Amino acid sequence: MRRLRFFSISLLSIVLVSCALTSSRDPEKADLYLRLGSSYLTKGDSPRAIKELLVAQDLDPNNKFVQNNLGLAYYMRQKLDKALFHIRRSIELDPDFSEGRNNLGRILVDVGQYDDAIKELTIVKNDLTYPDPDKVLGNLGLAFFKKGLYEKARKHLFESIKINRENCFAYTYYGRTLHELNKFSSARDAFERAIGLCKTVKFPDAHFYSGLNYYKMGQKSQALARFEELIELYPYSDQASEARSMIKIIR
Repeated sequence: MRRLRFFSISLLSIVLVSCALTSSRDPEKADLYLRLGSSYLTKGDSPRAIKELLVAQDLDPNNKFVQNNLGLAYYMRQKLDKALFHIRRSIELDPDFSEGRNNLGRILVDVGQYDDAIKELTIVKNDLTYPDPDKVLGNLGLAFFKKGLYEKARKHLFESIKINRENCFAYTYYGRTLHELNKFSSARDAFERAIGLCKTVKFPDAHFYSGLNYYKMGQKSQALARFEELIELYPYSDQASEARSMIKIIR
């Protein structure tokens, strides 16, 4: 299951769901199913979210919030074509809908369309009414990181962290960016912060890249400790498998 990282949501700080009253063929029923589907979405239950949001769409096909959340539900199910379709539809319904545009930019990063992602996210960044600037800055940082433009990534991720110091994903990618810029000591500090934040959301990347950073610094004992801790905390993750390979290399 995909996690909703750096997305725009009205109901959660890290993830992304927008919820509002509808005014369509049957506003009360549409709103009921929108709220119910959004509740399932925030809980990570994408199958039930899709079921309820499809009903909301039938009742109110031109509701941007329904289209946005339906796109996010399909994103969680790794149906990226459908996710893009519905997110784009939300923006067609309201070109000034920055929540939808931020989500579109984030998904475009996932499918490797970095330039298109940066274009969409820059529009959101320039929207001074958008309530979650840390998210769009984090997404821009991620897009620049994926493009290998590490200095631009560092700048945007740092700005994101200044606004929200509790986002483990922003701290993790900030640390990775510093690592790529050969700023290993600064990366170490960023990863230490990320590790503390990421335990609550069970995101093992901070542990893994912290271990790599220690290894690059020549601090093999610290690297081993970090990889071993990762395996203990996240034994079934892909990163745990990579950590076991790193332990063999170090020893």
